[in-house]
Amino acid sequence: MLGIMRRWRGWLPVLGYAMRSSALPLNVLALLLLTLASPAHAWGDAGHQLIARIATAELTPKARRALARILAKGGAVNTPECALNTLETAATWPDCVRRLGERFAFASPWHYQDISICAPF
Repeated sequence: MLGIMRRWRGWLPVLGYAMRSSALPLNVLALLLLTLASPAHAWGDAGHQLIARIATAELTPKARRALARILAKGGAVNTPECALNTLETAATWPDCVRRLGERFAFASPWHYQDISICAPF
């Protein structure tokens, strides 16, 4: 064992230099990739609808009936381009009506709600 350590002792400074010198280009490459990363598109329609589908599956029968009563009135908002007939379509409604112009500008804050995780509910 001692013979192996003596043989490698001469190479350790060389290996250390090689590791340090190769780490610099990797760090620069990682930094470059992070700065060039495209913006996240958060949930998108599929993500919103998936969460809504999971939520629908977890509803109690009473909550399911209440949701059906609310969604039955979805046609009253008169947005044929943006359906409101299921919780899945309602989950993407704020994104959809944003493209319809000023008529639904008031609903923009409904799209998200920032809640501090440290604040009491």
